[in-house]
Amino acid sequence: MRSRFCAFKIANGSYLYETHHPDFRGNLTAEELTLSAKQSNWCKLEVVKSQLDSNSHGTVYFRAFFIKAGYLYCHTELSFFSKYEDQWMYQRGEFPGDSFTPKKLGRNEICPCDSGKKFKSCCS
Repeated sequence: MRSRFCAFKIANGSYLYETHHPDFRGNLTAEELTLSAKQSNWCKLEVVKSQLDSNSHGTVYFRAFFIKAGYLYCHTELSFFSKYEDQWMYQRGEFPGDSFTPKKLGRNEICPCDSGKKFKSCCS
């Protein structure tokens, strides 16, 4: 899960594609994932809950924060993972619609990535 967040952060669509379970990819491409990841500045991941349902299935409930056009947004998801050829693979996600109002970030505010730096010197 965390490695997929890092892949979104650096827009590594190939990794995102390779860790997406083949049975659930549909028409998805690595190029599409790269373009999607580049549209936002992913800055922080909060894993709320993870659960291993068996040796081969698990879920992760998380919040991923990203910045787009000077606003902070929150992507909330319950992700489903399963093992495929001994590797954990993303299957699909459910989006509970947790309420989060996008927040305009001031240049002198502390950056939401938790670096301790001002936003203007960090993730702006």
